[in-house]
Amino acid sequence: MDDQAYVFAAARADLWDSWPRLPRRVRELVGHYWHVREDDLASRDTFSAMARAYAASSDGLYRLPEDVAPREAQYLVVAHAQNPLKLAKELVREAEELFYQARSPLPVAGPGQWCFGGRELSVVTIPDSEKDAQVRPLPLRTAAYRPTTAVSRKQVLRLARRQAAADPDRYGWKPGLMDRFFDKLIDADDHPVTRLALPAGQIRVLNAPTGVGKSVLMDAIAPLLAQQGQGPIAVVVGQIHDSLRGAERIQADNDLVRQAADQLAAATAGQDLRIVPLVSPYRRTEQAERALTQGRQTVSTGWPTAVTCPRG
Repeated sequence: MDDQAYVFAAARADLWDSWPRLPRRVRELVGHYWHVREDDLASRDTFSAMARAYAASSDGLYRLPEDVAPREAQYLVVAHAQNPLKLAKELVREAEELFYQARSPLPVAGPGQWCFGGRELSVVTIPDSEKDAQVRPLPLRTAAYRPTTAVSRKQVLRLARRQAAADPDRYGWKPGLMDRFFDKLIDADDHPVTRLALPAGQIRVLNAPTGVGKSVLMDAIAPLLAQQGQGPIAVVVGQIHDSLRGAERIQADNDLVRQAADQLAAATAGQDLRIVPLVSPYRRTEQAERALTQGRQTVSTGWPTAVTCPRG
């Protein structure tokens, strides 16, 4: 039972073969829980310690067996008579209320010089104009459920051609690269692929050598899906630098097309993109070292992603 509970606490539904067959309402409820749960629960030791402490509490909805020491417990005894799903729905609702109440603007460093980076210090100077600045939490709207999302070869090539027409020197290579990419793209059965289908709850692996266009395709798919109202779209990368550069690149691509193609601007007037690099507080040292090495005075922190979503 501890193993099954941990699968949910750690958001490791990939370890359970029956997960895709659960009713959608149950999977959505679990998704709401994952959104507000503490990240530390992904640690098996942290989860087990918390579960035992909770079970030893007199207010807990589950109890330790009377004849088992807390550190040796492998299962819990139900101490309530409620429907499990109804109980879970109510607990998740309460957790969401607390989560959003705590998402107030975060204070940031004020004007002056600030040092960071451990033994090899880096110094950042913040101007007086940034006095009383705050970092507001980024709200993300969840798009309506779709069993499958798709992007066609035609859509990707149309976007690439518009970019090339707007700035031939900078983007003239892109249509040819995307054309060659799709010419060689095949599925697991060696059939040509002209439409990328992305089913909900599953992973599509795109395997190709370096330099053939995977990143270019990713940069095209993100704004295309967002403009179709299928966002927010999260692009996960491995380095903070990749996150910031990727967000800048997608934003620049989108701005270029909007400036040069009146037809596209009219077609997507209500879907203006907002490109935001997201980073968590666990990678400060890495970015500080990068800033120190490159002689830069701009610092970001964390586990990187770039999120593309419609404004509004």
